Amino acid sequence: MALSGDKYSGFLEDYPKFQADKDQKGALIYNKPGTRLKNYNKIMIDPIEIWIAPKSKYIGINPDQLKALADAFRQVIIDELEPDYPVVSKPGPGVLGLGIAITDVYAAKKKRGLLGYTPIGFAATTAKNLAVGPNISLVDAVIEAEMLDSQTNERLAALIDRQSASSEKKKQT
Repeated sequence: MALSGDKYSGFLEDYPKFQADKDQKGALIYNKPGTRLKNYNKIMIDPIEIWIAPKSKYIGINPDQLKALADAFRQVIIDELEPDYPVVSKPGPGVLGLGIAITDVYAAKKKRGLLGYTPIGFAATTAKNLAVGPNISLVDAVIEAEMLDSQTNERLAALIDRQSASSEKKKQT
């Protein structure tokens, strides 16, 4: 797995003390003590960031392809949230801010069909029918996210999904 120990991408401004997520193997979570997420009924999603791993063997991804991947991932998130949690474009009372990055991205020249590999964990459903480009596969990635009060920018929760795509493939076979 690309991300290990206390080595993080840098997407989050600072990294709180994470705990293993009991519901998602490979994921780490942080919840600010006393936080009541049920007080939030709308979500504002920042643009998705994509961070290519410095040691990725292939880093020459077209910016339009990266934007298409980020936009598609954002749309999957919106589709999962709505109508229970309407996605809004402005901060306000009851609005939870959501920042997400697909970090430690390892890409490779595609040698298989339309999608040789899928992203990990939360992103797996996003990319099942996506290709990063006509000749590129997303081999591995990490999802980092944080939830902020949209009015105060106070961090309420954070998540890192470190589960690798290769371990996802093994579970499916």
